[in-house]
Amino acid sequence: MLLKATVQSEEDYKTVTRPAVYDSLRRMLKFYGLESSAEIFYNGRNEIAKMVGSNTSDQIRTNLYTDGVFRNKLFVVADFEETNFNTGYSNQRREMTERPVWMTNHKEPSMIYPSLSGLIVNVSVIANFNSRKLADQFQRRINRAQAEQAVAFNFSAVVHLPVNNTIVAMLTNLHELYLKNEPDTTPVSFSDWFKQYHKVPFVYVSDESGKNSRLAVPMSLDEIGLYFKDAKVNKSRNADVFGKYEVEMSYYFFFNEFVGWELQYPLSIYQDDIKAIWIPRPDDGFKKKFNIRVSPEYSFGRHISGTRTGEGADYLRLPDYDPWKFTGGDWLQPIVQVRLRIADVETQQLGNIFEIPGFRWNEKIKNYIIRRRDVVFKQSKNPFYITVWSEDIQVDPNRLEMDENGVVSLLTAPNMQNRYRLVVVCDYAVRDYQDSFWTDLLHNPDDEVILPGLFPGFDWANLPKPWAQYSREICKGINKGRGLKEYDFNRYMASLGLNAYLFIEDMRNV
Repeated sequence: MLLKATVQSEEDYKTVTRPAVYDSLRRMLKFYGLESSAEIFYNGRNEIAKMVGSNTSDQIRTNLYTDGVFRNKLFVVADFEETNFNTGYSNQRREMTERPVWMTNHKEPSMIYPSLSGLIVNVSVIANFNSRKLADQFQRRINRAQAEQAVAFNFSAVVHLPVNNTIVAMLTNLHELYLKNEPDTTPVSFSDWFKQYHKVPFVYVSDESGKNSRLAVPMSLDEIGLYFKDAKVNKSRNADVFGKYEVEMSYYFFFNEFVGWELQYPLSIYQDDIKAIWIPRPDDGFKKKFNIRVSPEYSFGRHISGTRTGEGADYLRLPDYDPWKFTGGDWLQPIVQVRLRIADVETQQLGNIFEIPGFRWNEKIKNYIIRRRDVVFKQSKNPFYITVWSEDIQVDPNRLEMDENGVVSLLTAPNMQNRYRLVVVCDYAVRDYQDSFWTDLLHNPDDEVILPGLFPGFDWANLPKPWAQYSREICKGINKGRGLKEYDFNRYMASLGLNAYLFIEDMRNV
């Protein structure tokens, strides 16, 4: 079971969004034959325009061009607007949405993949001219090209997705643990180990001064459509008192904004946990206890299917950040789940279920479990069912035993690559309890006290004692469980052509 985490991007505007706007502008200018414009000014995220004389090197009236020559300047302003397309409204990102850029080859691979969010990028281009004639020619040239344009044209944006240094540090920790536990197959150098699993090229990027280098993933976003907001470009207008004329045109495109990285990585490698700093802690809301003082409708609604698989805060899980959950089954409710640290030996003690921190057993239930410890690992032989799991595989009950103090032991050598967990389960399937359970209660009537606690909704007060002799009435009244399981000949088997004579040849009419 892997941990999942989201790491917000350190930088996304200069390396992703702004280059995309530049690429769209180059495509637009080339399409309309304007790529030879002398000067292009991109305002970016500046909220105010740069004033004349802001630089000490500016000469008097230099930026005003009072000589009447405005040199075909293009001013570009981009505005970014969130859209429901490919955002949390339409994509909750509970599953992987992008291809991994780095992924191991393990059974449950660690991986890194980008998280993208939808944007509408509105671009406004203002062209300045020193005469109305030049401005009119510019306008007519664009309108003519738009009229001949049958479909929207596309462009490709080449961007770079920086990888946070914290992600590299986490991978370094993973490499150290793999090197410790798999020294024969893990490269000693971190760079060699990292290259072994990269799925796309990685490069280094830095700021303008050549410092603060970061690992980055180059990506080409292809087939992005450009759309003009207006069918025609507005007529040229006199912009100011200096005889400057300008033409404005606007277009937009949909874009995937880079918002961060999604990580999946193991909590432990063999029996070694990663550093605590890399372990996400669960929100307190997921550990909130169920308030029994609620309306009956709400309480029954939680059990309407007859199952409780432990998806919520209905049982004690140690440690609370362990991502593994008891898969459960019908009428099986986990009581406590504990992650184990095992040793590479033939026989070992896994722990005492009655000494779990933060959990206190009812003495009568404790005594009952210890008395019936020979069947406590087998389902339907008593209401309290103890399971041990090697990852998602349940350990054979014949490989487990419990002593008179409640200590559970593993009788065979473990798989050191797997994490082991012990789960104590309450089995409410009373119709599935075997006859040995009721026979045992008949011989030990003092233990019948556990029944009202398990099934408080049954009318125990009007049932004569000993209760075990009325097992049929109890099963009928509680009605939890399937009863005796029979061979089920279903439609799926019929569609495969299976029939009652599959293994027996009918010779009666021969």
